[in-house]
Amino acid sequence: MKAARILRPGGPDVLEIAEVDAPDPGPGDVQVEVRCAALNRADLLQRQGQYPPPPGVRDDIPGLEY
Repeated sequence: MKAARILRPGGPDVLEIAEVDAPDPGPGDVQVEVRCAALNRADLLQRQGQYPPPPGVRDDIPGLEY
């Protein structure tokens, strides 16, 4: 799958679009096909190194809402 990745804290130039392995759904999870995505304020703060992701979530891929 394609994902926006944070290479290091900073401005928009620290983002890259990369192919990453899709996560396997676990018990109680569903898998959906996402056609469009955006970054919200929390994602922008995460990119700047000012907002840690929740425990158990990759810190280099923002966008918890898809």
